[in-house]
Amino acid sequence: MIIKENGFSIYESREELAQDLLEEGIRLLTSGAYLKALDCFSDAMLHKKEFKEAYCRRSVAHFVMKNYTEALNDAREALKIDPGYAEAWAQSGFLKTETGDFESALADYKRAIELAPEENQFYNDRGYLKKQMKDLSGAIEDYSKAIDLNPDSPDAWFNRAKVRYHLDDMEGVISDLEKAAALGFLPALKQLMMMKNGV
Repeated sequence: MIIKENGFSIYESREELAQDLLEEGIRLLTSGAYLKALDCFSDAMLHKKEFKEAYCRRSVAHFVMKNYTEALNDAREALKIDPGYAEAWAQSGFLKTETGDFESALADYKRAIELAPEENQFYNDRGYLKKQMKDLSGAIEDYSKAIDLNPDSPDAWFNRAKVRYHLDDMEGVISDLEKAAALGFLPALKQLMMMKNGV
């Protein structure tokens, strides 16, 4: 806690301090200060018991630092606290995808989507998993669902274009790239320019 000289804390509760530490950790994580973010999330847990959001965010910090075991452990801790925490299920699915545990990842995404069926990012991420599993029609289905839920999500358009390329659907590739580019997604714009120039 932050204590003034007279022993008075500016925080009304430890939970309030924990929330501020979580938010500062998220800000640091976004700016690329991963070690500092990790410390903020850990400190937040000291001030609030069973802080599932701090575990889930610390899992992300561990992942970007390539601490895969710690990342998965934190996602599991968040799920021990709240088995209905959809974001932690999706985080676990993402981590398992990255480490090649595809079947388990698929089960985790299924659970995340059951808990939060309107979360477009879960479908987008599961689409990536299905692409890795060579289930291209399943990947198209998930990317399409992500687009239906949020048509302003350029990564879903771009990801679907990549799968359509593997299915030799060039008309679909160009259409999806144009949608992603119109939403300001630079990789899509660069890809369209390369295609136009025959690169």
